[in-house]
Amino acid sequence: MSHRDTKSHNCHCWIAVLCALLIVISMADFGLAVVLGSFADIVFDLNNQVTAQQTGMSIANFFSNITGGLLHLGDSQAGKAIREISKELPPHWMMASLAWGRVLISLLGFILGWAFIWFRPRFLVWVLIVWGLISAIWGLLSVSEAWLIFEALVIEELMLVGVVLTLLALGLHLIWPLYVSIRLFVGFLRGDFSRQ
Repeated sequence: MSHRDTKSHNCHCWIAVLCALLIVISMADFGLAVVLGSFADIVFDLNNQVTAQQTGMSIANFFSNITGGLLHLGDSQAGKAIREISKELPPHWMMASLAWGRVLISLLGFILGWAFIWFRPRFLVWVLIVWGLISAIWGLLSVSEAWLIFEALVIEELMLVGVVLTLLALGLHLIWPLYVSIRLFVGFLRGDFSRQ
């Protein structure tokens, strides 16, 4: 084996690259989680406003039906659409908890990525492995609950947005944390961290 092969065999550059990717992807994950959490809050607020205006919407709908649609006192159809969407979605507390929990997990991934780059303590390998597993489990729950949102976007002729959000959620919330856990575990078994 030549000197160059020995040097490349002993190089553990993948650790720094993985941690740098963890930092960048955690920032993207943070942004997506904030968007989904905000969406849950917006739908909840709209649903509350529609519920508060239920009497007025019923009167407007009554006059619209009597006049054959000539007289509109308000847009009751928009209220009905909002009610239908909110009925299909999971409860607000669940959506908000999953989204804001995702914010905390991505923030923790960001901090752990920086800590590992700067200090490289060996125990942090196990912390990152556990982080990846918890993140993947949380991501599976998040994606399964957000699936109705993505499906609603596809039905409302926003297919590209729904597909992009679905792929982003699967990649950031499920595939990436599993990859981090598996890659670090394999590196630990190979002894990559004992040679640092």
